[in-house]
Amino acid sequence: GWWRRRSLTPQRKQLPTVMCYIEKKTTMKIITTFLISFVIASGCNSQDKKTNSSELTDTLNCPEISYKDYFGSPHEIKSYYDFEEGLECSKISKKPNLVYFSGHGSIEAKMMEAEVMSDTTILSLIKNEFVITTLYVDDRSKELEIEKQIISNLTGDTLKMYGQKQVYIEKDKFNDDKYPAFFVINSNGQILSGPLYFNLDKKIFLNFLEEGKSRYNLLGGK
Repeated sequence: GWWRRRSLTPQRKQLPTVMCYIEKKTTMKIITTFLISFVIASGCNSQDKKTNSSELTDTLNCPEISYKDYFGSPHEIKSYYDFEEGLECSKISKKPNLVYFSGHGSIEAKMMEAEVMSDTTILSLIKNEFVITTLYVDDRSKELEIEKQIISNLTGDTLKMYGQKQVYIEKDKFNDDKYPAFFVINSNGQILSGPLYFNLDKKIFLNFLEEGKSRYNLLGGK
């Protein structure tokens, strides 16, 4: 009868109103969630930009890497191949300097690079917490530019070849002549840990790095 038709009329009128209300509430929630996510993301990106900017500034202020087209380092490690340049970057970046006396023909050096320095924890520590200086003591083919040549305090001879200079640096500054050999030093050349010679024990190498970093921090990053 008539009452059924009349009772249906209000429901048809209310249905769009209810649906609009639900749609508005849902839309507001989506907008609110989007705004919150945007604010959080903006804050994170801003912080990342500050960090990256700081790291980039340190990198730009460090000396250009000499001989990077002539020598190489394993595992995409950014390394210096000149002792003085490594010291300078250590001073600027306020990081300890990992000095690695290596050799082109050293099987032991290649083994340590492949089995120890490839370790995820060790590699991350080397790349992020240290300046790396790799010096090839057995190189016999690279002649130094005149401004890079030095006079040996031991013999008085002018050291014109790259390998000769690295052998001299190891003897003069580290009182050593072995390779592979690792030292951690500060920007003044003070030995903080090492020497560490051929050893495939990852824990020993990690402790060696952490000892050097810890002593560097105790000295106030100098």
